[in-house]
Amino acid sequence: MNEVQNKKSGKKTRRKPTDLGPKDMENIRFLGDDYYTVAVKRRVNGRLITRRARRVKGKQNAINTKKKFIQELSILQHTKGTMKVPQWRDARNGYIEVLKKRVELGEIGQGELTKIRGYLGKTKPWDNVWASDITEEMVLEIKYSRLGAEELSDSGRKDYLRAVKAVFKWLIKNQKIFVNPAADVYVKKPRPNPVQWIRPEWFERMMEHATGTPWESVFFLGYYTGLRSGELYALKWSDIDFEEGILHVNHSYNWKLKREKLPKSGQARMVDISAPELKEFLLKHRENNIKNESTYVFSRNKEWEAGKAARAVAQALEAVKFPAKEEERIIKTKDKSGKVVTEKEKVKVYPNFHALRASFTMNLLLNETPILIVQKVLGHLELKTTQHYIGELRKSDIVGTSQVLFGRSKKKQGKLKIA
Repeated sequence: MNEVQNKKSGKKTRRKPTDLGPKDMENIRFLGDDYYTVAVKRRVNGRLITRRARRVKGKQNAINTKKKFIQELSILQHTKGTMKVPQWRDARNGYIEVLKKRVELGEIGQGELTKIRGYLGKTKPWDNVWASDITEEMVLEIKYSRLGAEELSDSGRKDYLRAVKAVFKWLIKNQKIFVNPAADVYVKKPRPNPVQWIRPEWFERMMEHATGTPWESVFFLGYYTGLRSGELYALKWSDIDFEEGILHVNHSYNWKLKREKLPKSGQARMVDISAPELKEFLLKHRENNIKNESTYVFSRNKEWEAGKAARAVAQALEAVKFPAKEEERIIKTKDKSGKVVTEKEKVKVYPNFHALRASFTMNLLLNETPILIVQKVLGHLELKTTQHYIGELRKSDIVGTSQVLFGRSKKKQGKLKIA
């Protein structure tokens, strides 16, 4: 592996640790006793320039040395070479133009473009800086809630940083720079909120309130099949096999692009509907809507298309006095002079439409359905995604679990029967 062939003699000789092969542009070699040799080379105006450091102590120091050499040689290519490195303003605007074309092709929505443009607009202090001169320390300003990120949440700073990284990746792809200074900068992933679980007793009250409304059938099928909002909206009668008791999830409606696409995982899946309650509900729903002669299970709902499904769930739960959680949120208002005033306000937060899917998951798991089957039914490619849906348990959910260890099943109510 470390041998090279001598062109004159034809003999193979062992290559020195600091020798670079024809395609070996960046190299870190272990010398033993936690010592490393670092070598990086770049071509500037046809001339090959190499930076080397011998006997660097520690692997991390070797990695940092390599990054330093790459940065130095990239700047050298910009100052003395023929490489045309843009200023950040041009790089940012160039990337936004690429996103505009993707919007025209239908690959992303207009909302995504507006969001990214808003984040990149916060980087105007970099406008007159060469893209190759932006350092990791400058990017770290975002992580430390500076450079326009002062009032952003953890999720907001994460999205802001993702937008900046995307510009650097685009520049590297187009060979404008060789180093991404944002590559090793991360915002700690915010702790996910506890799953919004609507327990069966609360769902029954919620359905009593929704009876007779256009949302009644939507809530019922969402709660007992775990389909996402877009999957329910795109569901056709041809996707339901009443004989086999199987519902096929083949499509999902994309609310931003206003068209159907594959489900979120990119794969079709099946959901069991063999329960008599589900079959009867669907047959009755079809009978009530047979006059519409629609291929879709649910009629086209303007409020649903306008993104008000989550609000409909919250209103139904609020009406039945569901125990909502209180959260402190930042409210921005303008005073008489037009100055933005930031205030903190406590608001009640109710479960959203996706909580129906989370509740479906929790109900299956508490009824001893193996998590691998739940993962398959939900259409998750990875088990850790399913695990995010596991919600908070009560004492009554835990009591009696030790009975399983002795061959007895846990009582559904969580109460032990003492002989």
